[in-house]
Amino acid sequence: MGKGIRERICTCGQKKLKNEKRQYYMAYTILFMIMCGFVYGYFFRNGKTFIYCSDGLKQHFKALIYYARWLRTILRNLWYEHKLIIPKFSFSIGYGSDIVTTLHYYAIGDPLNLFSAFVPTRYMEHFYSFLVLVRLYLAGVAFSGYCFYQKNSGRISVMAGAFSYIFCAFALTAAVKHPYFANPMIYFPLLLLGVEKIWKEKKPWTLIGSVFLSAISSFYFFYMLVIMVIVYVLVKVFIPYTKGGMKQALGRIFQIGGYSLIGVMLSACMLLPVLLLFFNNPRTDYSSTCAAFYPQRYYELFMAGFVGCESIGYWNFMGYTAPALLAVILLFLCKKKYKTLKAGFVLLTVFLLVPYVGFMMNGFSYVSNRWVWAYSMLVSYIITVVWDEMRNLSLKKQMVLIGIVAVYYKISFSFNPEIAGRGLKLSLLIMIPVFGILFLFHFFQKRNGKKVLEIGLLGLVVANLAGNAYFTYSPDRSLFLAQYLDRNRVDSVLNASEKRVMKAVNDVGEFYRYSGDIYNAANSNSTLLSGFSSVQFYWSLSNSTMAPFMEQLCLRDNSAYNYKTLDNRTVLNTLSSVKYYITKKKDDTIASYAPYGFSQYPIEGSLGEKFNVYKNDYELPLGYTYNTCISKEDYEELSPIEKQEALLQGILLEEMPEDYEAIEPELSSQKVDYTVTCEGDFVTKQGNSFVVTENNAEATLTFHGLQDSETCLYLDGLEYRGISPMSLYSEDESVDPLNLYTQETWESLTKEEQEAIERWDKYWTEPSEINISFASVNENGQKNQKKLSYRTPEFIWYAGRHNFVINLCYDEMAKNTIRITFPERGIYSFDSMEVICQPMKNYGDQVSALKENVLENVDLHNENAAFATNEVTGTISLNEKKILCLSVPYSSGWKAYVDGEEKKILQANTIFMALPLEKGNHEIRLVYHTPGMTAGIIVTCIGIFSLCVLILYKKRRNTEYYNAITGE
Repeated sequence: MGKGIRERICTCGQKKLKNEKRQYYMAYTILFMIMCGFVYGYFFRNGKTFIYCSDGLKQHFKALIYYARWLRTILRNLWYEHKLIIPKFSFSIGYGSDIVTTLHYYAIGDPLNLFSAFVPTRYMEHFYSFLVLVRLYLAGVAFSGYCFYQKNSGRISVMAGAFSYIFCAFALTAAVKHPYFANPMIYFPLLLLGVEKIWKEKKPWTLIGSVFLSAISSFYFFYMLVIMVIVYVLVKVFIPYTKGGMKQALGRIFQIGGYSLIGVMLSACMLLPVLLLFFNNPRTDYSSTCAAFYPQRYYELFMAGFVGCESIGYWNFMGYTAPALLAVILLFLCKKKYKTLKAGFVLLTVFLLVPYVGFMMNGFSYVSNRWVWAYSMLVSYIITVVWDEMRNLSLKKQMVLIGIVAVYYKISFSFNPEIAGRGLKLSLLIMIPVFGILFLFHFFQKRNGKKVLEIGLLGLVVANLAGNAYFTYSPDRSLFLAQYLDRNRVDSVLNASEKRVMKAVNDVGEFYRYSGDIYNAANSNSTLLSGFSSVQFYWSLSNSTMAPFMEQLCLRDNSAYNYKTLDNRTVLNTLSSVKYYITKKKDDTIASYAPYGFSQYPIEGSLGEKFNVYKNDYELPLGYTYNTCISKEDYEELSPIEKQEALLQGILLEEMPEDYEAIEPELSSQKVDYTVTCEGDFVTKQGNSFVVTENNAEATLTFHGLQDSETCLYLDGLEYRGISPMSLYSEDESVDPLNLYTQETWESLTKEEQEAIERWDKYWTEPSEINISFASVNENGQKNQKKLSYRTPEFIWYAGRHNFVINLCYDEMAKNTIRITFPERGIYSFDSMEVICQPMKNYGDQVSALKENVLENVDLHNENAAFATNEVTGTISLNEKKILCLSVPYSSGWKAYVDGEEKKILQANTIFMALPLEKGNHEIRLVYHTPGMTAGIIVTCIGIFSLCVLILYKKRRNTEYYNAITGE
């Protein structure tokens, strides 16, 4: 056969393959659109958006809107100023935070979100929802591309696998709840395709591109993707192990690592700054415990969860189909075939059964199987590979399959009778026609007949997935949609109540913050879009100074990534430049929550009927000055209440300037003696513990408080140990000191009551978070109530906090009681419990001293749509040397210039920044640059250079190869 004939045959084959793929993707697109109507139509018909009322509304949606504004700000700078100016800091993110690293987890970095720059805010709701569908669509395209490259699957089987992948339970839940959780479903098939192209053709471009995309999109999932790719490569190498091919395999592994490194370097401009913040992030300082095994209920639900449509716990969402179950069983019935797939399935299944894997895959923070998308891809790929086996299944194997399936459903139903009406029962109903089609394959020998049956089998896959969506989304079957925002509420959310209140205040003066007790899903992170500044923050990565600040002062909010207020503590609000305090209107029996020195500020209209606004008569600006210091050693010896009072008298510095001496602060807080009364028989005080045998039992502390003071309850060394239902009836006096639950009590219960308690005890787990209530009453009978969310080491976001100050607020009247409500039975122990009153008689003079010399003419240079900046300027005049405290979170990204000369920034009061200044008039300039970004840009440039060298090298090699075979 001549050379020209071979070339024509090859060209015809390629054209045919391209046409087949084009037809496939057209059919895939049409079926995807139809499926979206069936699957996500529940949202449309019930007037719901894809915006999850918790994190979706608080974080993802607001971050996307802000990202669009930020991008437009950069584009405007390019268009009008002809400069690439990227503002990197915003005072509208908590106390003030880096934009890129804080919002990378939610919006910045995802290439699809770049298009948000061209979407007006009023249409962002639709764009947000559209991207959810686009991500799933692209995941199916990527999966299909991987399958076609492997060349062991037909078009119908690939489509069956693709839809099983993109409409599995993880996708149904995660893609709408946390949109970026769908991104690894796109990148994982692309990464595996890149690995295969290196393995078979030595072509690195797909791997380099997919590594770059996954690394720049989300460091969180990139970590998981890397581990899963390593597992994939190791299984690929060692399962079909051949001694002679090991050298070649190691060479391929080396190539994969080298090309991946280029992809990582290309992403370093984004990845490196985020990693620096992550490794200094307080959320990673503590981790929840990791048990050797999951609770018994997890294992009982596991089999049913494979074809069910709900989580079995720990973010394990599987929810596959009846054909998927058959494919997996058939995989293991095929002897001497599919060794790598069998090994991969066994390995990943074991991974899902061992908590430590979920712990490790989640960055060693807590147990979570958010990597289950990789398991879903494996199961979906098994469908495509075993599809031909199902078409040619012998009657004998069909009978074996029926027997195994019967055992599977028998076991699953025996553990889960209460969910028999959900996905488990649906898959059983689908299984009947599936076996019917498998049986009919024996009677259709012609290709067209078999193709009709294949389409029928694909239809059953799609029907099973649509049924799973019904059980997940339909209001008749679940409460899922109730967690999502109504379409007609989006505008009201963007105009949250606090934003409207602050606009009504209409204070356009220099910088200030506000606080309040009005935070809900709409108000959380609302300053991101309003441009105001507050002390509220709810983002995964936060400034590393926040956790020690909260721990030292024993703040009631115990998550450094999620805090709302400063617990109404007067001193902390003032030192944080809080000028306004917002509360909801309460009846006359509820005392004001406003800190001391906050006077009511008039607000007219409907807002004035719903909210109270208080203005700080002792406000401190962005910059105020100290002329004295407190030594770190003395500060650490003080109680939390004494620490905050000391910070009014001297500044706390990590490095004490040479020409300043530490003072000993004058302290006025007083401990107050109290008596304890346990209400009823279900709570008793045993030494430094309260033993609670029924939920919501109460104890009352009675004391004589002080007038004109803040009253606090200080809990030092708080611990909680739960009591299981059956342990109450044991002879252990520590869990039932009053002997209320005796053997006689147990025998007096009916058999049904005993069985119910035993069933409850079987699945009982100790509460990981409990909300303890504290209510105080003053001499006029007015109440203040606070709740403490105490978290045990079992809590997934455990922060290691055991010391708390519960501020029952300032009151002119003396408080005389604190009622504690214990929500769960158990033992609540503590090292000490103190009632402390903080008089306010010295407060005014102390604040006045700090206000004597302040930073004036403050300009944040944030006059843009994103309220973002790289610079802060101001002036100050001093009649003596002082230390300027700036209520800006301390970060290595800031540089300070005093009168044009760079000065070292000191860390002050744990969380803020400070500059020692000499007597005279000074111009202050602060300049911000994201930590690690310069180094990241350099590494990215090295990556670009490496890529260019690789391209030239490959081009030269290809030219040499072409010349060699053509003889030119």
